[in-house]
Amino acid sequence: AGSFFNTTFQTINTGPQWQVTANDTLSLTYQYVNTTFSQGGGFASGFETNGGLVGWTRVFSPNLKASASLGATRFASGEIKHLENADVTWSYKETGIHAQYSRSVSPSFFIGGVPLLSNMLLASISHKVTQQVTFSLFGNYAKSESVPSGIILYSSYSYGPRLDYNLTKYITTSLAYSHY
Repeated sequence: AGSFFNTTFQTINTGPQWQVTANDTLSLTYQYVNTTFSQGGGFASGFETNGGLVGWTRVFSPNLKASASLGATRFASGEIKHLENADVTWSYKETGIHAQYSRSVSPSFFIGGVPLLSNMLLASISHKVTQQVTFSLFGNYAKSESVPSGIILYSSYSYGPRLDYNLTKYITTSLAYSHY
C-alpha cells in the first residue's frame, strides 16, 4: 500500500537595508533554513543551513534596474557553499523584460528530502495588453545537485506563455502553460 509523505520547510530571511545614494541600496541578509521530510515506513531526512548575503540594487533609470548579491551558507555538517544572485529588469511603456541568474539552496521533494544546490537562469518578457490583461512568455533552465554531492544530479527546463487578468486592484487570476 502507498503512503503519504510530510515535508516541513521553514525559512527566515532578515536584515537591514541602507539607501546609500539616491539610486543605490545596500543590504545585509541573514538566512536560516530548516527542512524535514518523512514518509510512511519510517524513512526521514532533513537539513539545516545558516548563511548570509550582501546585496546591492541600482536604479539606472526609471526603465532600468539591476541587483546582485553574494554570500554563503553553512550546513550542519560544516560544509560551506557560496550563493549568488543577479537580475536586471527593463521596462518601456507597456512592455517589460526580466533576466535572472541565481545559485541557491532549496529542498528536494523527489527521492528524498536532501538539499539541492541549484544554478538557475530565468528570462521573461511581458506586455500589458489592456489595463486588466498582461501577456507573458517565460523560460528557465536549472542544474541542480544534492549536498553532499552524488545523491541527486539533474538538469531541468521549462517555458511557456502566461495570461494574467486583474479582477480587482488586489486580486489577479492567471492562466499559464508550462512545457518541461
